[in-house]
Amino acid sequence: MACNCYYDLTDNNVFPVSYQKKLFYILSNIEYWTEMYINVFGNTVFLYDSKELYSISIRILKNLNSNTFNDFQEYYYALSSVINALTALIIKNPKLASQLLTKIEKVSIPKPISYLKIRTNVLKYLLDYRLGKTDEKLISIKLENLKWLGLTDIAKDLTFFFNRIKNDRSPLS
Repeated sequence: MACNCYYDLTDNNVFPVSYQKKLFYILSNIEYWTEMYINVFGNTVFLYDSKELYSISIRILKNLNSNTFNDFQEYYYALSSVINALTALIIKNPKLASQLLTKIEKVSIPKPISYLKIRTNVLKYLLDYRLGKTDEKLISIKLENLKWLGLTDIAKDLTFFFNRIKNDRSPLS
């Protein structure tokens, strides 16, 4: 998880490729997603390539849709981890991010975790910005609306991410 944080701050993946492959193998063969596995995935999303990240996210979403989680907390962590993956894919591969977003939008989000719905909606605008479908002014308005609603922590996190997207010069995949 420390490697993921380091990557998030520096764009430099120091996690050895052999460990990346082992971790992907373990996560792609999970039958029952426990809180531990969900947290490992959600906190390592920047360490996978785009296709691996997408495929694991889809596996988790299938579990969300089939209600295989025992409690509300596991459901929350599972959905949070997939939204973390969406965040990484917006930078790494916007086309896969679009596909994942479409699937996330089909998931029923209970009212107590509406924060995830708000974050997903703003990420949708950030993805559109990354794909050149919207302008900076609209994003700024959305972020200001979050502050107006008193959601300053969410606004701060998403503003940081928006600045990262603006500064990213990598080609769109």
